[in-house]
Amino acid sequence: MDIDKVTLKALGADTRQEILKSLMRRRKMPSELSKVLGLSPSTIVEHLKQLELAELVQRKETGHKWIYYEITSKGANIIEP
Repeated sequence: MDIDKVTLKALGADTRQEILKSLMRRRKMPSELSKVLGLSPSTIVEHLKQLELAELVQRKETGHKWIYYEITSKGANIIEP
């Protein structure tokens, strides 16, 4: 697998790596990730945007007000090759 600049940048922050590890267990809402990592929801959302740009996570809308994020196969292969 080739890793491009966007992916390297996304993986450059420890917080984003922790988000990916947390999403390996199950999909989560930003508020859940906020509680687990002890960061503000707005900070989590900014990190998720970077991970989504790198195609490491994807946003899942449920048809309700909740939005979940889950790890993609690309993200999973990086965390557990």
